[in-house]
Amino acid sequence: MQSANVFVTADGGHRLLDFDSAVALTSRDGFSRGTRGYASPQQDAGEPPDVRDDVYSLGALLYFVATGAEPSLAPDAFSLPIRPLPLLNAALPPSLVSAIVRCLEPNKDDRFPLMAAVDTALAAIEREISVPETPIGNLTHEPEAEARLRSRSLARRLGESLIRAAQPAPNGQGLVWGSRHPVGSGIRSRDINTGSAGALLAFAEFVDVFPDLPNREVLAQGAAWLREAPALEGPPLPGLYVGEAGIGAALLRAGQVLGDDELIAAAAARGQWISSLPYGSPDLMNGTSGRLRFHLWLWDETAVATHLQAAIACGESLLAAAEPIADGLRWPIPLGYEDLSGRACLGYAHGAAGIGDALLDLFEATGDDRFSAAAHDAARWLTGLAVPALDDDSGLAWPDVEDAAPNGSFWCRGATGIGRFFLHAAELQVFPEAADVASRAALTVARGARWIGPTQCHGLAGNIELLLDAYQTTTDRSYLIEARSLALLLEAFASERDGSLVWPSESPLIFTPDYMVGYAGVEVCLLRLADPEHRPYQLSRRGFRFREPSRS
Repeated sequence: MQSANVFVTADGGHRLLDFDSAVALTSRDGFSRGTRGYASPQQDAGEPPDVRDDVYSLGALLYFVATGAEPSLAPDAFSLPIRPLPLLNAALPPSLVSAIVRCLEPNKDDRFPLMAAVDTALAAIEREISVPETPIGNLTHEPEAEARLRSRSLARRLGESLIRAAQPAPNGQGLVWGSRHPVGSGIRSRDINTGSAGALLAFAEFVDVFPDLPNREVLAQGAAWLREAPALEGPPLPGLYVGEAGIGAALLRAGQVLGDDELIAAAAARGQWISSLPYGSPDLMNGTSGRLRFHLWLWDETAVATHLQAAIACGESLLAAAEPIADGLRWPIPLGYEDLSGRACLGYAHGAAGIGDALLDLFEATGDDRFSAAAHDAARWLTGLAVPALDDDSGLAWPDVEDAAPNGSFWCRGATGIGRFFLHAAELQVFPEAADVASRAALTVARGARWIGPTQCHGLAGNIELLLDAYQTTTDRSYLIEARSLALLLEAFASERDGSLVWPSESPLIFTPDYMVGYAGVEVCLLRLADPEHRPYQLSRRGFRFREPSRS
């Protein structure tokens, strides 16, 4: 993570940025507001300068150094400790935590009076080693039953926010969710990543838990628009997160929850059409792996053999597109996909982890050893590129591509998505080291990226879901405890806006009802936290077979 206000020089030194806010302490005029998260409440209000404003800014910098949580992206710019330092980094000495929190007191009279006092306090802190012998989540000291009830309550309020975010379609037929994310803003997108399909998917899970008649009507109206919505200009995209398979998946899930055979038939017809489209990128986000998964969901629902045949055809395409190398298999992205073209990615969204996971789905459905063998060789390649992570090297991390530096723990790339693939491989016993790799990846997810934002794609919601998968697969309660501690950090991002409870995207100032980069994805995460033993990851075969027990 990079700081908004400090950069590292080539020789390892540090330099401050943005001196446009600098003024003499003798000035009686207000000065500029400065950088979000680093400026004190008094500076933001334009009050005359005070040395305690600098104390506050130093506290923000110390907060960043101690936790990795960038203040400019904080959920509350004037209350950084709303994400408690011990939850972000459990190894911090308590005396250091106290010093940083005192620097960040909203009332300037409660801060250190001078920089010299801060220096004295920091110099007096003895080096304290605080490595927890039990999972970080035990810091919460909250009964599990209360945590579940709170997650359910938050999920209900967030579902109500999705209802308020739905707008009547311009043609008067149905409801549509408009993205406010920079990727999809101004476009009436139908996709899962940013668009109505993702919001509809999340809302279907909400209705599965809260099947009140008004909720069901909103779900039906959202599906009505998506079913008939025109595509954007250009060749059709077959993908799952971006493309037609995702639209079909949303219609399928809405049909399952509503018991609407016509919606399921519409999803099946879309699947038949998608099977006629040419193959492009092999990845899960845009390409063949994603449409493979959709065909399997249709087969699971309808038992119509043509859907399984379409999934097998996708699998054959993936086998043909694989590039054998000494260390296993990888899948280069073909030309025509902008900066992805020519890259053989490791991660879940665009690389071997997501492709391998889809092939494992196909192996489960068919028993064809060719697909498990390809997944095995993908796992072998990924294992060879893993590097130790965390201070004690107990975790594992991965780069985006070979010969790159390891990156963070995200669904799209890094330990979260790759851990999901290895967890599946361990379940099916197709790779001997899979359980150990999955466990170490999950440890990195739990402890190595606690500073990230709230979203599914590259945030806490996606990371919590991996830990819940690990809990369901292994029944090891430590994964649930770790997920609970991340959930408290997730809840810190909750915001009340115009009477609605919402969560921001990567930017703390953007609130959008999207699945992967908005609060729709937070909704499905909260629903799982409310029922962590039973509710599966939604965009999986188990997810599309799951029904609330009361309505099975």
